[in-house]
Amino acid sequence: MGAGMRMAVGAVMVVLVLVSAAPASAERRVQVDAGGVFSCAVKSDSALACWGSSNTYGQATPPVGSFSAVGAGGFHTCALRSGDGSIACWGQNATGQLNAPAGSFTAIAAGATHNCALRGDGSVACWGDSADGRLVVPAGTFTAISAGGAHTCALKTDNTVACWGLNASGQSTAPAGTFSSVNAGHFTTCGMRSEGTLACWGHNGNQQATPPTGTFSDVTVGDAHSCGVRTSGRIACWGYAGYGAPPAGTFTAVTANFNHTCGVRSEGAVACWGPGGGTLPVAVTQPVGVVAPGGLEFPSQPYETASASQQVTVTNVGATALNVSGVTFDGASAGDFFISGSTCGERLPGGETCKLWVGFAPDQEGKEKERDATLVLDTNATPATYQVAVSGIAAELPQGPPGQPGTNGTDGTDGSDGADGSAGPPGAPGQPGPTGPAGPQGPKGDPGAGLNGARISCKKAKVKRGKVRVKCTLKLAVTSRVRAARVTVTRGGRVVARVTGFARGGSVRIRLPAGVRGGNLRVMTIDGAGRIRTTTRTNVRGR
Repeated sequence: MGAGMRMAVGAVMVVLVLVSAAPASAERRVQVDAGGVFSCAVKSDSALACWGSSNTYGQATPPVGSFSAVGAGGFHTCALRSGDGSIACWGQNATGQLNAPAGSFTAIAAGATHNCALRGDGSVACWGDSADGRLVVPAGTFTAISAGGAHTCALKTDNTVACWGLNASGQSTAPAGTFSSVNAGHFTTCGMRSEGTLACWGHNGNQQATPPTGTFSDVTVGDAHSCGVRTSGRIACWGYAGYGAPPAGTFTAVTANFNHTCGVRSEGAVACWGPGGGTLPVAVTQPVGVVAPGGLEFPSQPYETASASQQVTVTNVGATALNVSGVTFDGASAGDFFISGSTCGERLPGGETCKLWVGFAPDQEGKEKERDATLVLDTNATPATYQVAVSGIAAELPQGPPGQPGTNGTDGTDGSDGADGSAGPPGAPGQPGPTGPAGPQGPKGDPGAGLNGARISCKKAKVKRGKVRVKCTLKLAVTSRVRAARVTVTRGGRVVARVTGFARGGSVRIRLPAGVRGGNLRVMTIDGAGRIRTTTRTNVRGR
């Protein structure tokens, strides 16, 4: 979404203090595999993305759908569908490498012209080019698999390595010992021993089969070079140096093929180097937000009352964390809408979803029935701003039933008898005295959340995007039951600010026009049940 119309200089912008919680599910990271002169990845939203310098056979044009793993071969690609674990393949089919078997699988590996996949019971199925015995799987059960140029290696359940297929350079003759992973290249194979050191076998041109010392967390083998991720997260490469040096930074995974290498950075972004790296899609290098729905409509709502909240979801379908740095309302009726709750913190990992709840509480000032505004989310994505149109209809309060008539006051007490005359007949009884005074007034009703001691603290004005903004914090003497507050600031009888904020810890953060540091405040509080508590006026000054 584009940034849309922003507020003019001197307009009010609320900085919401949100209650946030981390998403419950585990972070989903991009899984990438390098092919011949292209690469493919399973994005954080489980969709596929492919790129590179060649798409001659459509190998870099993946199908739509949800996938759990991908394997990029010489000029073809295969992937496992989410849910049923079935295999989908596309690209070149000269040797039947697209003719995948039916069934459910847990892992997939694509070689130059053949493929192998691992079933849930530990058995392996291979298809495609049958030359050199590359489809003849040895006996046993396996936990991991890797297909190279014309051979395949797999990790057995006892953590030893078994290889089959072409062995002209010894690439299928695995050493003894236990391993935690194995990766088959074109004529060389490398494995990571259980203690983290590397062992390589097969063709050793350019010292490709001579790994560096130290401990590693991942290893990959290409055509004439190999790379590994050290336990420090740094990438080390050896063999032919003409395919480029790895970039700086720390990584969690690495994959190589003909002439290029790709790695997954610690924060989730993918980086590729070498002639076949190509131009990477945004979804594997940056955060990408998807906000839904695009608009919210509130039904008729009486003035000075709060509606039920409606939900907005924010999903990060990119590779790195999406930072939601600000949630504001823009537009003429911005003060009529408020955030009643949020799970959107400052870091939303790839593949995760957070939620915002928006409420509508129309102000009686203005009396216009149609109220429109825009919910604006500021993030670290490109574009940086996401927007949701919000609208509602303000209505008069319904007429209540007539009150019951008041009861009559009680009669006053009779006056005392007059004194007897000295000689005359007894005096007549005195007249009734005047009506007694009215009884004392009853106690005042609950005044709601007050503003005693309210003060505004303002920071130095800043210029951002060509607008002068002064960030202020209104400290309220509110109780914990207050969830949101509408603040109207006037000076000299003129409204200079009207905002709605989410109250937390007795504070509402607001942005005022440059030069405004205080004034008459009119604050309407909304409690957890959506009730309007009170409207209070007081004169406060900024510190």
